[in-house]
Amino acid sequence: MVKVEDLALLERKIDDLKLIMDQNQTDSKPFLPPSNLPSKVPHFTGRLRECEDISNHLTSKSSRIVSIWGSPGFGKTSVATEVGHQLRTGGLPVYFFSMRGLLSKADLTSQLLNFFRRHSTKDQMPQRMSIEDELSLFLSEISGEFVMILDNADDLLESGAPNVKEDFINLLEVILSQFRNLTFLLTTRESLEYINVHFEGHQAMRIGPLHESFSQTLVGRLIPKAEPHNAQLSQFLDSFKESLESNIFELLDNPDYPSYLRLKFLFESSFQRLSLSEKEALVSLSVLSGDFNHSVAAAVMGVKTALEARKILLRLRRKSFLDSSSKPESFSMHKLVLSFARERGEDEMKETMLNSKARLFAFYVSLFKKLNKRVLTEQSMQAFVDFYEEKQNIIQSLMESCSDPKTCHVAFGVLTEAEIFLDSLFWCEGKIIHKIYDHTTKEAQMFGKRVSYSQLMVSSAFFEVTGGIHGRSMTLLSKAEGLSLSVGDKGKLLCYRGICQLGLGLIDNGAQNLQNALCLMNDSPEQRILRVTALQILVTYFLFKKKNATSLELYTKALH
Repeated sequence: MVKVEDLALLERKIDDLKLIMDQNQTDSKPFLPPSNLPSKVPHFTGRLRECEDISNHLTSKSSRIVSIWGSPGFGKTSVATEVGHQLRTGGLPVYFFSMRGLLSKADLTSQLLNFFRRHSTKDQMPQRMSIEDELSLFLSEISGEFVMILDNADDLLESGAPNVKEDFINLLEVILSQFRNLTFLLTTRESLEYINVHFEGHQAMRIGPLHESFSQTLVGRLIPKAEPHNAQLSQFLDSFKESLESNIFELLDNPDYPSYLRLKFLFESSFQRLSLSEKEALVSLSVLSGDFNHSVAAAVMGVKTALEARKILLRLRRKSFLDSSSKPESFSMHKLVLSFARERGEDEMKETMLNSKARLFAFYVSLFKKLNKRVLTEQSMQAFVDFYEEKQNIIQSLMESCSDPKTCHVAFGVLTEAEIFLDSLFWCEGKIIHKIYDHTTKEAQMFGKRVSYSQLMVSSAFFEVTGGIHGRSMTLLSKAEGLSLSVGDKGKLLCYRGICQLGLGLIDNGAQNLQNALCLMNDSPEQRILRVTALQILVTYFLFKKKNATSLELYTKALH
């Protein structure tokens, strides 16, 4: 027996269908709301290739979703707007929706529905229809191809609402499955690669820094009197891509908000979405400059393996805080991101910043120690190549480590055995060597490291042993002689003094000091080289003295 309630429900549904059919018959024009794009971006330049690629993806049959992602302030919305205008010029309807401030799938659905409802000629809608069904009803009336731009999608995706990502993906899946004539363009700060499993053919385009030549073009347009080679101004504009949104001072929607603070707000909001470990990693990486590989990244972040570091780096790259470098397996941080991360570290994460700097210096001091050992034991030319690739980092780390009482003993120890390597590296750049050792000996004396101070004095003397009366080697050696030295260091001192005396013409005195040095020098890689050098000099000396037997004996020792 049919219930009265069921009959009433059936009657209402029939009435709803009649209403829809009547409206469809009376609506003579197809439903096609006008495009609602923001104003065209003034002075837009430098993104022609990206715009062309995105437009091609949106108009192809293989891509239903295209995403633009990249660091805050790089012009993602500008590119999306430009692409939208190009598509509209080509006759394709484009609808632009900002997702700023949206917290749920319902918020997004309501925003879309309100737009299409405003442009509808329908006076009534069936009662008890869900907002999803009502939106679908409007979309079904658009017969031709059209594009929806969802700008700042990560505001919704990272809102923290339960299951918000799953709900968002589900909404897009339902809409795309129902309407084959619709394509989505999304902008977001983070990569959306995780949606690839849901949307076959998803195309992602990362927006990177604007090329310097395009920055210069923009300078010429905005400031006609600016010279093309005004690199400083071009670099400034390169850092503020979001200025293309409406004019050079508007970085967010609120034109009354100071541009610097708006840009800072963009980075702040992205930074707050990171986990605590990711925040610490980003601040730690900000002590680096230029490109960096997994090894140095692992060192500054304090992680155990390069593999673990790589995982962290890839996560930060997906979130637009890092870029892949042109060098294999290397990364870089844009100057604007770098500046923000350093500011955050110095203001609020000082301990993290200090620890990462200490780890950075320790890494390069350790690298220099390894390179020095390779040169002293293997005569490896690759060690010279490796040094020059990291020259500035190594020199800075040596200087900084010597100034820190917690790390100075390590740097002192490395430099007391590195004069041969450094002399080979900077044989025509004595100022660099003097700068390093003058600073180092001064710090050792200030910290009261008497042994290190005396050892460094001896090492400093090496660089001018052949300088004759114009060198300062003899003065340095005389100062060091009155300080505490190990047996090996005394041998090293005598060796340098002997060579210096030979340069001064004191041949016999020099040869005697070299012989005395042989008895004292130890078997370290550095002093083995000095011993062989002393033996070769003495071989020549005794040949000159007609003492062939002694010369032959010393020559045999040198070979072994």
